[in-house]
Amino acid sequence: MPYSRQKNVSSGNGNGGNQIIFNQNDRTTLKGKINGSNLPWQNRIDLRLDKNIPLIFKKGEGEDKGKTSNLNVYVQILNVLDAKNVLNLYRYTGDPTDDGYLAANPTVINEKEDPQSFTDLYNAKIANPSFFSIPRRIRVGVVLDF
Repeated sequence: MPYSRQKNVSSGNGNGGNQIIFNQNDRTTLKGKINGSNLPWQNRIDLRLDKNIPLIFKKGEGEDKGKTSNLNVYVQILNVLDAKNVLNLYRYTGDPTDDGYLAANPTVINEKEDPQSFTDLYNAKIANPSFFSIPRRIRVGVVLDF
């Protein structure tokens, strides 16, 4: 999936520069061409195991020998390898876990009362679970065909 790299770091909001800060120019500028960068490769393996069980509801004679149906019992495993695929990222760093604001503005950290707490809370704020694919899921089900 292509995306456009960003030349300047966002204003520290963790959302790619959508926060309004007065007296600060926060327009993003491109680094390279439009859609000139690509997200990392993705891989995903799904698996489904099922078993059909024939069912006879009524025994009859002659032409009407009974009604048959199938009961299908299945186990479906999505994302078998539990791959952590990157779906989105911060355009400045090209990284899904770091937007580059703290590294580009070290004075902002030092101005805070507790720099370590600020850094930890900021990193928690920019940790976006929607930037990664969902983990392994296991589904068990039954299908009755009649």
